[in-house]
Amino acid sequence: DPSRIGPYLVLGRLGQGGTGTVYAAVDVSSPNVGERLVAVKTLVSPELEDPSTYPALTRRLRSLAGIESDRVVTPLVHDTDANPPWLAMPYTAGERLSHYVTKRGGLGSGKLIALAVGLAEGLSVLHARSVSHGAVRPSEIMLGPDGPHIMDCAVAPSASRMRGHGATWLSPERYRGGAPSPAADVFAWGAVVAFAGTGRLPFGTGEADEIAERAADGAFDLGDLEPGLRPVVGRALDPDLSLIHI
Repeated sequence: DPSRIGPYLVLGRLGQGGTGTVYAAVDVSSPNVGERLVAVKTLVSPELEDPSTYPALTRRLRSLAGIESDRVVTPLVHDTDANPPWLAMPYTAGERLSHYVTKRGGLGSGKLIALAVGLAEGLSVLHARSVSHGAVRPSEIMLGPDGPHIMDCAVAPSASRMRGHGATWLSPERYRGGAPSPAADVFAWGAVVAFAGTGRLPFGTGEADEIAERAADGAFDLGDLEPGLRPVVGRALDPDLSLIHI
């Protein structure tokens, strides 16, 4: 692991995923002690192996940096000319939704509604900036003391990389290789809320192709979901409403 990334002094590794590695770091130049601790992510993924993708990455990070929302973790600083490119973000404490539900089961009614509304708010802000997340799933959502936070917005993994372990969160058109879109994010929102509310995968378990087939047929199970959320989550997962937007 590097000892420094840009102006930041690296403290240690926080995690590693399909789009890079995240480190806890300190901005030693900041005069405000409360703002010195940050998370810095080095971006390394198959989607960035071609240097011709860097201008699009720069535009995306600039759009994200212009977002003001407590529901989305956005870049404070970024450098796409570095090797590898990196971005610094506010350090966000909490627990990933995937870990929370696996350990404790589905969220209670109040927490679930707060999660659904908070994620919808965050996605609305992203879409207003013409940014589609492309990989909304429980592992990319941090539950903090002040509500949910959507993470890992910098690089949208390709559909081929998402299929193996993320078929549940892929809309039918995205599973077939379609590009990230607001409609696909809304589908993923529905799947995440269903999982968070029931502790179960909305399309069941099985091979990726089996899950995708159920998604394409609209064969989802919302039986244990909070009744007030079933209509809107059902619309988000309905394959006949694939152009729905938040």
